[in-house]
Amino acid sequence: IHMKNISLYTALIFSSASYAIENGAFLNWSSSYSDIATFNCTGTVIAGNKLITASHCEPQKNSVYLADSKLLSATSSNHPTSLDDEFAPDVSVWTLPETVQTENIRFIANLNTDPVNDNDYVTILGFAGGTELNSAKTMINSSFSKANNWYRSTFIGNGITQGGDSGGPWLNEEGKIVAIHRSVDDDSSMIATRLYSVKDWLLKEINGWHYPTVKTGSGNLSIKIQSLHQGGATNGAYTTGNISLTGGTCFDREFSPFETCTYNVKASEWASGTLHLSKTEVININPVVVPSADTTNTFKVTRTNTTPFSGKREKGLQMYQEDWGSSDSVEVSMGQSVTVNEDTVTMLTTESLMDCSAIAILTGFDGINYTKRTLMHLNGSNVYAPLNYEENAKHILSEAKESLQNGGKVIICGGMSSQSDFGLEITIRQKEILDLIKMDNTDVVIAGSKSISVSPDGSFTLDGFTRGELDEETKHQIVQNAIND
Repeated sequence: IHMKNISLYTALIFSSASYAIENGAFLNWSSSYSDIATFNCTGTVIAGNKLITASHCEPQKNSVYLADSKLLSATSSNHPTSLDDEFAPDVSVWTLPETVQTENIRFIANLNTDPVNDNDYVTILGFAGGTELNSAKTMINSSFSKANNWYRSTFIGNGITQGGDSGGPWLNEEGKIVAIHRSVDDDSSMIATRLYSVKDWLLKEINGWHYPTVKTGSGNLSIKIQSLHQGGATNGAYTTGNISLTGGTCFDREFSPFETCTYNVKASEWASGTLHLSKTEVININPVVVPSADTTNTFKVTRTNTTPFSGKREKGLQMYQEDWGSSDSVEVSMGQSVTVNEDTVTMLTTESLMDCSAIAILTGFDGINYTKRTLMHLNGSNVYAPLNYEENAKHILSEAKESLQNGGKVIICGGMSSQSDFGLEITIRQKEILDLIKMDNTDVVIAGSKSISVSPDGSFTLDGFTRGELDEETKHQIVQNAIND
């Protein structure tokens, strides 16, 4: 595993429930693999609003977590023989309630013939139930006749899958999907469902175009799509907005299943528009994003009403100084930090804490409320992970330390995979966090939860189903262990 970039917790807890593909390569989820989803299994977005994964992952269908921090529920459709016997195909196609916005997609290999041979190298992607995406490189050694629906691969020292990698894609050397991960055997060989053996069912379930839902760029853009139609397809594309179709290989032809082609689109000076593949399948070209008042630092903020938003950037902290009304709350997404200042009404909240942690810093107590409040969602519980698109969280924590000189409150909340004593200790022992909780006149709270909402008066709400707030004895022991290490 790429130790510098992965979650601190998952790098140190050696268990299949929380440890990503072992000895594999770290992958940048948000920048290049935003079509891969995590949900105690792994899945791949196909055709905009479909997800291909393993049948045995069906119990996790209501917790599909995406790279943009959205948490969705899906409806599942398992292969009809997936539960017949232990050698049946273990594959499922889920339908999501909305189209996933991603420029990164993996195409499916041409399944009209078996795309894999013995001794071919394949790459397996998986989250192991967390939010750190890793890959393993392995070699096909046999499809072994006892289970014609499977591929078996040999461990070659470049990563081995763990629990939570089920449903992840197996990619051939062209980067195309050939199989869906099922399990790992005691001899370290890995097993996956061959998509070649379920190709007709797969086309029936998808029956549409597979395409990037977003494309960004200026000038002449090339967009590659794939036909996953049950009976083939013909071109019917058109554009709207300030873009135009200029050519490509998709015109004046019929398409066989799994065939790919390209559209060429002209978007002068980053013009915006839409490429319509059909009435319901569209690709957004340079979609317009409504920025905050400070366009030098945009980031996702989800609000609970439509009060106009204004904010400014100040020394690396996000400052919101408008009275938004008592019903307002601001949701802090993964890898972000939000600060409200001179504010006594806004609630800060963050969700989907898995191997991440949330840190709240409250200062400026006026006898009733803390008038300045920061909530950050640390990716992988790691202060060196990117925060607000900056290099890391160190500068924000440094300014928070200064604001605690006159006292305040610090809340540290470990996520579902980082809330154990050891997981919390690993998070707290980071110097920048340890410095905060050692400040004089600072009230320190340590908790474990999948979500946390912090009110102006310093009270907070946890999800009620995880560890909750730690008692004083446990908290003291964790802090002392962190200090002594």
